[in-house]
Amino acid sequence: TVSFNNCYFKDEVDFSGANFDQMLLLTKSIFDKPANFQACMFEQDIRMDETFFSSNLLMQECVIRGNFWAKQATIYGQLSLQQADFWQNASLAAISVHKYADMGLTNFRRSAFFEYGEYFNKVNFNGAIFSNRAEWNKTKFHLVVDFSNTTFLSKPVFSNIELREDPIRDNIKYINGRNLF
Repeated sequence: TVSFNNCYFKDEVDFSGANFDQMLLLTKSIFDKPANFQACMFEQDIRMDETFFSSNLLMQECVIRGNFWAKQATIYGQLSLQQADFWQNASLAAISVHKYADMGLTNFRRSAFFEYGEYFNKVNFNGAIFSNRAEWNKTKFHLVVDFSNTTFLSKPVFSNIELREDPIRDNIKYINGRNLF
């Protein structure tokens, strides 16, 4: 296990392209500058519970073969999980994202949890694939959320969500012909 629990990172962190063959723990850490994990390979779990990001968290094109935990993380910059491939569960429960959140073209192979999250800027799920359970319970979207071209292979759960704008729903592929909102 590689553990950076309760750490303070005052400079930019750039692990882009790194391969992590052990569990990576970043729980309750503080990142003052951008945290770049672009195109990384994570063979085991990654935990970012209660981690604070003053700037961007960039994880586009990552392959995460273990579970991904970012419960109660706060991100004041952009969150990018675009084109990431989650092989196990992804939990972004009670996450707070203050700038653009991009999960477009992301592959969620197992369950994905977004409950109690709060998104202050635009959120993009365009082209994402949810192969298993996906839950948005008591999630708040302050600006538009884009679900266009998203595929749901299992019935998603949308309950008690707050939307200030109508979501973009063009060309959604979902089961049983049910409307999502």
